[in-house]
Order: sequence, then structure tokens, then C-alpha cells
Amino acid sequence: MKLELFLALKYLRSKRGGLISFGATISIVGITLSVASLIIVISVMTGFTNNLKRTLLGASAHIYIVGWQGEIKEKELSLIEKKIKKFDWIKDTSPFIYTQAMLKYGNSATGLHIKGVDIEKEGKITQIPEKVVSGNWTCIGNKDSILVGKALSENLLIVPMDRIVLVTPKTVVTPFGMIPVSKELTVCGIFDTGMYNIDSTLAITSIETAREIVGMEDSYTGLQISVKDPMKAVTYRNVIEKELDKRFLVRDWITMNKSIFSALKLEKLAMFLILSLMVLVASFSIMSTLSMTVIEKERDIAILITMGMDSKRIRRIFILEGLIMGITGTILGSVLGIGVSLFLKKYPIISLPKNIYYIDRLPVELNPIDITLILITSLLISLISTYIPARRADKINPVEILRITG
Repeated sequence: MKLELFLALKYLRSKRGGLISFGATISIVGITLSVASLIIVISVMTGFTNNLKRTLLGASAHIYIVGWQGEIKEKELSLIEKKIKKFDWIKDTSPFIYTQAMLKYGNSATGLHIKGVDIEKEGKITQIPEKVVSGNWTCIGNKDSILVGKALSENLLIVPMDRIVLVTPKTVVTPFGMIPVSKELTVCGIFDTGMYNIDSTLAITSIETAREIVGMEDSYTGLQISVKDPMKAVTYRNVIEKELDKRFLVRDWITMNKSIFSALKLEKLAMFLILSLMVLVASFSIMSTLSMTVIEKERDIAILITMGMDSKRIRRIFILEGLIMGITGTILGSVLGIGVSLFLKKYPIISLPKNIYYIDRLPVELNPIDITLILITSLLISLISTYIPARRADKINPVEILRITG
């Protein structure tokens, strides 16, 4: 093996006395850039997915229980709470009211979702109380007060202490027919969850105020649940479903956002496959370099064969030569890719439109499993690219080569 390695390193050197030949340099640079690009892009995709998960977990409960008829009576909700609190993986529960309304402010109007929550318990279910950036969370305890999302306030130019009008789904009968009920509220604060589609369509108030808006007296829309391990929410949801009858619908945060996660997963896979083609293209350079080396070293190979070196050892020389280029390029590419990823993570110099990507800066997270898979893929492609030149080398007829070259 030492002889094969010695010859492989020798064939990599430049004829002009350089450390490495031009063809080998091009091959190594191609693998380096391909591996680096793959690591950076996959790290960004991983960052997108994990950032989105954290943001969603901060803005929503892990599990929801709602009634098929749109509401659950207060006594019935208490029985549900007692039934499910026997599970040790449940951290806390809190009732909520959820409805839709039309918001009017000045000459502007938009549709939005209104969520009525328990002021004291909401902080144990979501992180929204921590996301209030103007005003304070407890202000919704005041009568007819409401918090609105940052994007909504920016779109309609709403600031704290402004008065807004909500046109609710509730209607009353008048001599002029059915008229929707409107209610005037004071915006006492603004929250920012980091999700544009939430911050532009959600307003939060107390359960008491929400009841006046919806017209519920002793009912709730449902129950919010936080669990110890949010990533097992689907399993926990199935357990809760078995405890309740068919009149109740149980939903978890993962299933509710399944389309987003599926799209990100598919996009990550597609990017991996597309960028892996870059490594494949770079491997053709290795194949070309080895093929040229075989042609140039035909006489040397013929002499080695006549001296008793078998075909397996001849193949091994060129396989080792190709692997040296592949390993060198892979190592340099991983160092470059990880280095750039860490730089982008520490210095978020690339900004993004928040209304499109949910976040305002490029997220980067390195996943050891992803990096390992990239390195293995690069090395396998490099190894496969050595097969044809190596096979060509061990097929050389030494008698014919030596006769031609004298």
C-alpha cells in the first residue's frame, strides 16, 4: 500500500516542479466550492425550519381542544381539564375565545382574528406576553382594551391609545333588518411575535372583553394546552383524542402547520439534490485528470506490470490519487462552508423582507447530521469518479506500450 500511495502522490505533482498539477488543482477547487455551497445552503434551510418552529411555538399553544359546534360550555370545559390533567406530560391549560371581525380605523378597514385569553395563564401557554413591544401585557385587563400585532399597527398606522371599531359577526334585529354589532375598543399595546402573517391579522384581548364581542355568556371556544415536549405534540394529541368523545376536535401545532414544514422539507431535499450535482460535475474534473494521467504514465504502468505489479494494485494507484483530490477538496470545502456559515450566524449581514420570509435576517444553523451526509456524499462521488480511469489503467498491454515507445 505504501508503494501505491507514493506513486499516487507522485502523479499528482506538477511536471514543472510545483506542489500539485494544474488539473488536480482545478479538481480540488471544484470539489471545495461545491461542498462549501452545499453546506451553506443546507445550513440556511435548517435555520429557516428551526427558526420557524421556535417562532410558531412562541405564538401558539401546543395543542387545542375545540367544540365541533363552535363553543364549549364552562362546566364541560372544567371536566375536560380534570380528565386530561392526569397526564404528567401536560404543563398547563387555559381556556380561550376565538373569533373574526372587521377592524375599522379612520378611513381604513381590514379583517382580523380576535383571541380572548386568560391574562394570568397565557404566559404559561404561549410567549406572547413577552412579545409586547409597546404598552404592557396586563393592560388588556382594563375594560374594552385590546393588543394588536406590530404589522397590523404599521399597516393601519395605529399607535397605543388609539380608538378602533370592531364590526363583529354578532347581529341584532332592528326595524331596518339584521345589523352587525360594532364595538369601540382602545389599543393599549402592540406585540411582535416575529411572524408577519400572525402580527398582521391577530388582536388579543381579555376573555371578558372577547365575550362581549362574540356574545358568549358561559362558554369558550376551547382549551389551550402546553406540553413538556412540543415535538411530541402529535402523539399527545392522539392520547387526548381517545379520552374525549366525538363532540370535540383536538388539534396540535405540528399538524396545523404541516403544509409549511412539508414545503420546507421538500425544498431542503431539492436543494441538496441540485447542489449535489455540482459535486458530481466537479467529479468529472477528477475523472478527466486521472484519464490524462493514465495516458501520460502508460510507459510507467507498463514497466510496473512487467515488474510483477498486478491489476488490483495498478487500479489502487489511481483510486488513491482520485481519493486524495476528493478528500482534500471535501475537507477544504467543509472548512470553508462551516466558516462562512458561522460568520453569517454571528454577523447577520443579509436582511430579508419579513412579510415574505417571516423573519428579517438570514438564519443559519449547522446540523452535524447534515454535514456528515454531505461529506459522505462528496467522498462517494469522488470514489465513483475514479473507477473508469482506474479500470483503463489496469487494461494496458505492457508489451504493446513498450514496443511502441521503444
